[in-house]
Amino acid sequence: MLSILPGHIVKKMRTRKNWSREDLLNEVNKKTRLNISLHRLENYVYKPKQGTLKALLATLDIDLSRFFLPFLEAETTIAYAKRDEIRYLIEYGDTPQSFRHAEEQIAVLATYENFKKGCNWQLLLSLRVQLFIRLKKPSQEILPLIREAMEITYADFDENNFDPTLMYLEEPALLHSLALVYAADGALAEAITLLKKVLYGLSNTPIDTESKEKKLTPIQLSLSLLLMEDGDYRQAADVCIDGYHTSCRCDHGKHVPDFMLNLAICLLKLQHLEHCRSLLQCAYFGYALLYKKEQASHVLKVAKVMFDIQFETYGVENLKLLHISQKSKTYGKPIACNSIGDFIYNLRKDVKMSQEQLCRGICVISNLSKIESDTTSANIYHLEAMMQRLGRHIDLYLTCFPSLEDFNEREMRDKINTLLILCKYDEAEELLGLLEANVRDGNESTLKSQFILSARATIIFGKEGQNEKYLEMLQRALAATLPKFNEKTLSQCRLSYGEIVIVNQLAGYYAGQEDDNARKRGLRMYKNLAKSMDTYIVDEDEKVRMYETVLYNYSKYVSLSKQYKTALKISEEGETLARKHSRLRSLPGFAINRACGMLKLGQKKESLPYFALAFYGSVIFAEYGGVNNAKIVFDYAREHLSVEFNYSADYFSTGLTGNISNGETASS
Repeated sequence: MLSILPGHIVKKMRTRKNWSREDLLNEVNKKTRLNISLHRLENYVYKPKQGTLKALLATLDIDLSRFFLPFLEAETTIAYAKRDEIRYLIEYGDTPQSFRHAEEQIAVLATYENFKKGCNWQLLLSLRVQLFIRLKKPSQEILPLIREAMEITYADFDENNFDPTLMYLEEPALLHSLALVYAADGALAEAITLLKKVLYGLSNTPIDTESKEKKLTPIQLSLSLLLMEDGDYRQAADVCIDGYHTSCRCDHGKHVPDFMLNLAICLLKLQHLEHCRSLLQCAYFGYALLYKKEQASHVLKVAKVMFDIQFETYGVENLKLLHISQKSKTYGKPIACNSIGDFIYNLRKDVKMSQEQLCRGICVISNLSKIESDTTSANIYHLEAMMQRLGRHIDLYLTCFPSLEDFNEREMRDKINTLLILCKYDEAEELLGLLEANVRDGNESTLKSQFILSARATIIFGKEGQNEKYLEMLQRALAATLPKFNEKTLSQCRLSYGEIVIVNQLAGYYAGQEDDNARKRGLRMYKNLAKSMDTYIVDEDEKVRMYETVLYNYSKYVSLSKQYKTALKISEEGETLARKHSRLRSLPGFAINRACGMLKLGQKKESLPYFALAFYGSVIFAEYGGVNNAKIVFDYAREHLSVEFNYSADYFSTGLTGNISNGETASS
């Protein structure tokens, strides 16, 4: 979602109309009487009621539904699925048939009644623009579509004079497309300037970091390519390094191989060759993990022709990995509604949950009743947990944070999770202390405390390993919302994301014990947790957040129990889902599990390509927790296969942490 603050929307859209606060209130009060402080609202110290926000946005020609439940008609999730299919065809299509199919699907989407105007029409125009760019249509066919789409949300849009610090809906994608059209027409300087402006705007818009950075990576990739075309390799290298880190943090490494290949070429042009081999190898194995065979082959050609480098591929090119199409992404059935509270009510009724079942450990029943009847606004903790128990991904349905406090809370949790991934436990603990200082009485505090306990358990595990203190912390965290948790009925339990994380950790604790009964207990928990997620999480975007992690751990411990064939089957299921969603960061772990399982089954030769994928895939994310896995795989392959991968300090250096400046690489 483009999770943005309502006050920021009101201020920026008011500014677009050249209205003062007094002008806006005068326009609003022609239709209804509002007694509010716009100054407080625009400075994020006032949380507007839904009716107030609706009146303000309507006066600014914005439909509230664009921010709360962007598709309200019965086509809700069907539209999401169709959109995803079209985007996949445009991004990965390479034949006339695939592009023709994309055009056909756009035409189908255009027949939906809800897609004939407003923000949905803007989406259609944006998709058509992206398709035309892939088809290399002339700019005179594309530019009118871009202008029509932009003016839906930005009246009198002027690309030479616009405020980039509020871009919402399809505006960033449309401006990205406009820059690509400029570049295709030879206006490279104008294209680069526009992309820099869009990057600046996204970086300075108060949207949540994850949403922001997912939008940044494709723009950073285009900018790096245009800078390289313009001959500015030093600046292009800087953009590649920033893009690498952005992709690692927020799109699970999807674009990391692209940035690594581009960076290698930049360093060649700058005559800094020391890391080029490492970058090319990582780019090759990254593409291979994602099953992008053509891109992987291209890296080998570039390495040979441009760098005079050849490296061992260990038979990876011969693997017959399952090709995954993203068009099969699944969503829960559409639910007609008029507000977020109405949506929760209808979802709950649809899955036959009582109010008590849904809100247990989240809030009191009376509070849920008020949320469902829209007589009170839920905070982000309540909304997330309830939507997750209903099997839905909140980011699909809520595009506006209810308050600045909610925004800051989400940002704080995201930062803590990133620090835990990076094993920066002291910094994470410092932020947890700040989060804990704001804990107040009430159910919101229960959910916040659960997150804090779970995060602290992770810190204990990272510093001390599995011990009784770790177990006790996890049990306390789970008891916060599930005081009567029953492992035997786990498969029939609807869980929030936070609860899934904790159950996954508990299962790992038991499965990692030497006691046979404890190990079996852990494996049962993993099996039942996976079954629960299969049964109740209906939005695939929500399921993928933890499902692959659960399957990775489950397959690892099943393998340690010497059930190698079962472990391979579980691993393949998780690997398939990760590849489908281009979650590169997860794939090296599955390659490790697969390689070890095959080796134990006597498939020594067949295991080598997977060990190579595991090693170089872990190297790619060396700065994001991959170092230990890379070293483990290196030692294991040397001991059992008599193979030494091209290990050197270069892989674990700071070659991707700094910028290219003063004629030297950060790692020189």
